Order: sequence, then structure tokens, then C-alpha cells
Amino acid sequence: MRERRDHFEERGARVYAVTFESANQVHAFREREGVDIPILRDPRRAAYKACGIDRKPVQTISSPATIWYYLRQTLKGKLPHARRSDYFQLGGDVVLSSSGERCWVYASREPADRPDIDKILKAIDECTSN
Repeated sequence: MRERRDHFEERGARVYAVTFESANQVHAFREREGVDIPILRDPRRAAYKACGIDRKPVQTISSPATIWYYLRQTLKGKLPHARRSDYFQLGGDVVLSSSGERCWVYASREPADRPDIDKILKAIDECTSN
């Protein structure tokens, strides 16, 4: 998303991250990754639940696709950071309208499952045209 930030800004979209992690973990993540977008904490996971972004069983997080993703990242020199929290909570992407209504939700099926940025931009365009 960082590389395409201008595409979001052109649409008037604001990008936020939402996490259930502790404030210390958020701070460490910001430092390690150089993230400058707002990160909202949701320790009770109310937003996750409202958007249908669920915890998954161990088979999901240890799937061949996930293992292959982390192997490729490691070969690129991007070592995975071992978290100390809930490995089973997956992420997702959500587009909200200017009034706060959900227009589009992408719930990841496994840790490495992320939507293409063009899909997110299309969802923003469709949300704002309605």
C-alpha cells in the first residue's frame, strides 16, 4: 500500500490499520516497519467480529501457501517477526463509506492472503459512486 499511497489519496480515501495488539507491540511495529499511517487498537476485536474477520484453525495458518509465502519473504531478506499474541487471528481489508457504512470486506483466508491493491481501489471507487 505504501507504494500506491497516492492512488488512495487521489480518491480522498484515508488508510488506517486496526489491531488487537498491545500499545507496546504497536509501537515496536511502527519502529520496525516505518509505518506512518494511524493504527487503531481494538483489543476486544469488535471491529474484526463486526466485519466477519475470524480466528482460524491451526491447519489454516500452517498451510502450504502460508509456508511458501514466508519462505519467499525470508529469501528476500525479510525475516518474519515472531509475534507473541494470537497466531490464529487473521486480518482483512475493509472499505467504509464517508458515513461509516461497510461497502466492502475482504477477510483473509490465511496469513499470507491479501487482496490486490487494485481490488481495494476498485472497491473504493464503487463505494464512492453509490
